[in-house]
Amino acid sequence: MTVDTPDTGGRGLRGYLVLTAAISGCGVMVLEMAAVRAVAPYLGASTYTWTNVIGVMLGALAVGYFVGGRLADRLPRPWALFLLLVAGGLLMGGLPFAVRPVARWLVPADIGMESALGAVHRASLLVTILLFAPPTLILGGVSPMTIRLLAARGMVGGAAGQVFAASTAGSLAGTFLTTHLFVPMLGTRLTIALAGALLSATGALGLVLSVRGRRALPMAALVAALAGVLTMGVAGAGPIKAREGQLVEVETAYQYVRVVESGAPTVRFLMINEAEEAYQSVRVEGTELTEGRYYDYYSILPLLLGTPADGSLDVLVIGLAAGTIPRQLQAFFPAGLSVTGVEIDPGVLDVGRSHFGLPSEGDWLRAVVGDGRVCLNGLPRQPTFELVILDAFAQEVYIPFHLATREAFTEVRDRLRPGGIVALNSAGYRPDEELLTVLASTMADVFGRVYRVAVQGYPNYMLYAVRDGAPAFARLARPTGLPATPDGRKLRDLAAYVAASTTVAATGGLILTDDYAPVERMTDSAFRRESHAAMGR
Repeated sequence: MTVDTPDTGGRGLRGYLVLTAAISGCGVMVLEMAAVRAVAPYLGASTYTWTNVIGVMLGALAVGYFVGGRLADRLPRPWALFLLLVAGGLLMGGLPFAVRPVARWLVPADIGMESALGAVHRASLLVTILLFAPPTLILGGVSPMTIRLLAARGMVGGAAGQVFAASTAGSLAGTFLTTHLFVPMLGTRLTIALAGALLSATGALGLVLSVRGRRALPMAALVAALAGVLTMGVAGAGPIKAREGQLVEVETAYQYVRVVESGAPTVRFLMINEAEEAYQSVRVEGTELTEGRYYDYYSILPLLLGTPADGSLDVLVIGLAAGTIPRQLQAFFPAGLSVTGVEIDPGVLDVGRSHFGLPSEGDWLRAVVGDGRVCLNGLPRQPTFELVILDAFAQEVYIPFHLATREAFTEVRDRLRPGGIVALNSAGYRPDEELLTVLASTMADVFGRVYRVAVQGYPNYMLYAVRDGAPAFARLARPTGLPATPDGRKLRDLAAYVAASTTVAATGGLILTDDYAPVERMTDSAFRRESHAAMGR
C-alpha cells in the first residue's frame, strides 16, 4: 500500500502548522468558556448549563477528531486543513447573531419563572447542540489533520507531540485570557467574534502560504472581508437584551447584569443573567422599604435583639448585591450600626453605588469582595456579630449549597454573640416544601430550634435561629425606637405580623453537609411541581 506523503513545503509552513494547532486550541477554549456566558442572559449559568455545554462540546470534539482523522488520510493537503479552519472561524463569528433568536424560540420571555427553570435545562442542551457543536466539531478535526501533515518520514510520535503541546498551550491561553481579559474588557459577543476572526484569518493566510501562485488571494480576501463584517456587526449590535425601562446592561467578570425600573412609584430592580422575574436588589421610589418583599423582614430582626449592652449593632451580610439590606438597616437603626457586606462580584457593587444608593466605604459599611463561604471561614473565630444575614443566591434562585450546610452554619454560630440571630430567605410555595424542611433541619442541628415565617404575597419563607436563646417576640409585638414616619409605621405593622405568624419550623430528614447538599435539585423540584399545578397536571 502506498502512503500519500503530504507536501508541507519548507520549514516555514511546518512551523505555521504548529502555530495553527495552537490557535485552534485557543479558539476551542474561548468558545467553551464563552458559551455559557453567551447563553446566560437567556438560559442562566447553572450547574446544568455548564454540564450541557461541557458535555456537548466534548462530544463534538470527539466526533471532530474521528472525522478529521478520516479526512486527513483521504485528503492530506495543507489547503484542506486551512479551509477547515476558515469554516470553523466563520461559523464561530456568526454565533453571537444566532444565540438570542434560538434561545428565545426555545424559552420565550413570558414563560414564567416556574416553567422556565425546567425549560432552560433542556434549552441549554439544544442551543449548545445547534449552535456551538458545529464549529467545535470542525475545530476538532484540526489536530489529526495537522499531525498527518507534519508526520513526514514516519515521525508520527514527534508530530503528535508537537501538535498536542501546541494545542494545549493555546487552550491554556484561551481559558485564562477569556475569563480574565477578553470578556471583562470586550464582552462575550465580541470575544467570540474576534476569536472566530482570528481562526478565519489564520486559515486564510495558510491558504496563501500553501497554495502556490495567486489562486488563493481572492479567497483569502473574501474570508477576511466576511470575518471583518461579522466582527463589526457584533461590535455594533446594541444591547444583549433590550427591554422597556432598562437603565444599565453590563457584563462583569462573573455574570450579565441589568438594572430595570417600572411602575409608579418607580421600582428599580437588579437582575442577573436570564432573570425576568427574579431580582437580587430592589429600591422603591420614596421609601426605604420594598413593598413587603422579603428584604423588609430582615429589617425587623434588630428588634428581636433589643439593644446590645455596648450600644452596637454589628451585622454580617453575605450576599450584599446592590445594598438593599444594609441601606434599610441604616435607615432604621443607625445608632452603633456596623455592617460587613460580602459580594463576590465587584461589578455588582459598582452598579449598586451608581443606581441603588449603596454608600461608599465609610464608618458603618465595609464591603468585601469575595465568595461568601470563603470570607466567612476567614473571619476570626470569635463572637463578633449580633446579626448574620445569608442572602446569597447562585443563578438567581439557588441558595449556594456551600452556604446551606451544617459546616457553614457552624462557622456562622462561632461568629455570633450569645443571643445573636442568623437569618436567611428561601423560595417556597408551601410550608412543607422539602427544601424548607431540609434547611431548617440543618440549621437546627447547629442552633437547636429554628423559626419560620411566610413572606406575605410572595413565594418566600424566612428562616432564623438564635444562638443560645430564643427570639424576644414581645419586642416585636410592642416595638420601640422606630422612627415616627410612614416607613416606621409600616415596619411596626410588619413586626406585629411576624410576632403573630412565626412558628417553629418543621424538621426531619436530610442534614445538608459540604459533602452532600442537593440544593439545586430540591429547588428545581419545587418549581417544577408548582408549574405542573398551574397547568393542571
